[in-house]
Amino acid sequence: MVIVSGLWAQVVVDGRELMANAFAPGTWVNLQTQWRKFTAFCEYCNISQRLPVRADVLVAYTAWLCKIMVSQHTVKNYVNGIKVLHLLQGHKVTGFEDITVKLALKGVARTLRHTTKQATAITPEILLSMLEYLDLTVQLDATYWALFLLSFFLFMRKSNVVPTSLKSFDESKQLLRGDVIGREGVLVVRSKWSKTNQHGERSGSLPLLPINGSPLCPVTAYNNMCALVPGEQGDPAFFHIKGGVRRPVTYSMFQRKIKTLAQAIGCF
Repeated sequence: MVIVSGLWAQVVVDGRELMANAFAPGTWVNLQTQWRKFTAFCEYCNISQRLPVRADVLVAYTAWLCKIMVSQHTVKNYVNGIKVLHLLQGHKVTGFEDITVKLALKGVARTLRHTTKQATAITPEILLSMLEYLDLTVQLDATYWALFLLSFFLFMRKSNVVPTSLKSFDESKQLLRGDVIGREGVLVVRSKWSKTNQHGERSGSLPLLPINGSPLCPVTAYNNMCALVPGEQGDPAFFHIKGGVRRPVTYSMFQRKIKTLAQAIGCF
């Protein structure tokens, strides 16, 4: 069998791209961080044989992570990241099955008894208090308010409504103006992507009913935003205008505004 070299080279590249797409971008970033941490450990301890990793090296690495991290889950994720690296490079993972490694990982739970502090849950009462510090005749305040209420009533993750940065806006993930449709006083929101639906195999429509006479009415808030900040079907659902350019509200903007309002009402 004769393989055309140019074609072979291309399908090899295509195969690598397929493997790269097996993980979400955020997962790749986390894995690369974990691999760099292991490399730093090996350099610090003058360990020449890094892969495949020996069981005693894994135990020492686990102990080292325990000294610099406070969460047992983070330590275990970092160790598992090295296991993933082995699998991707075709190495056996027998070292991870060693009893000493299993005992070390079990000891992590007893050594780092850390409970994650959860943020205070947003309630209708908190939203009403925040509203006192917003001017709904101002474009950006009206946009934030509509964003808060749609996220609250639809139980949407931040990745569904706003991007992490201006450049990372993805119309296949975040809401567009065309994804929010008004029908007989009701908003119908098309959900395209979620953490449990990362490949977009399914989509669904989520209804938002009006709460007549309530300042927490999401339909009123969204319509008010659209009146003050009109946009096209393909625009981000929540954007602001800066220098004449439409820019999506980012997660850092969303987070800063929530923090500012929480401080103003004494909840932070």
